[in-house]
Amino acid sequence: MDFRDKVLEKSGGKCAMCGDEIRLSTMMVDHIIPIKHGGKGDIDNLQALCAKCNLTKVDKILSSVSNPLVESAAKFWVHSFLKSPILTFVVSLLIGVLTSFAIWKLDQADTLYVNAPESVSVEFKDQLQELDQTEQSLKTLLSFVQNQRATAIENEQKIQQLVAEKQRLEPLVNADKAVVEALFIAQELRAEQNAQRERWVGFGLGILASVVASFIIAIFKYFVVSRRERS
Repeated sequence: MDFRDKVLEKSGGKCAMCGDEIRLSTMMVDHIIPIKHGGKGDIDNLQALCAKCNLTKVDKILSSVSNPLVESAAKFWVHSFLKSPILTFVVSLLIGVLTSFAIWKLDQADTLYVNAPESVSVEFKDQLQELDQTEQSLKTLLSFVQNQRATAIENEQKIQQLVAEKQRLEPLVNADKAVVEALFIAQELRAEQNAQRERWVGFGLGILASVVASFIIAIFKYFVVSRRERS
């Protein structure tokens, strides 16, 4: 029987701190008395803990670290390792490799700086010139933006003046429109009255013409009848 099986059997399949049931795949083997405090590695000094209780005990141990930053980093690493051991190991390995590479590059950069100060000085002068050109370009751009802003403000003022002029002339236009409409209505009324007058005048002239015609016909008949009687 493996010692982990013995530790789990000793704990009765439960966490020695909180009493929750645990399995062989989830249990954590813990030293009751730490090794540095004189504890031994035999079965009597071992107990089975769940991950949560083991993490709590690890947090208490890490709390004794004097540097808070190191303590926080260590706790974070322990929490991450307990949640995902493989991923934490891979990430830690990558961080170590990248840190070593960064240190090596910094060392190489320091070496190049010591060995070639003149080239660095020339590059520094070129960078200063580029910065001067960039500053000049930014000043030109800023001047252009200010001119555009002034133009925009001037255009906005003109638009506001036009809006004010519109508001001032709109009542006059509406009044002129009302006057024009009234003139058209009056003209239509006058035209209708003239048409009625012309109809009555035409009717009267017709009657007058009929009377005159009848009078002329009567005179003509009279002369004709008189002439026949004389004959």
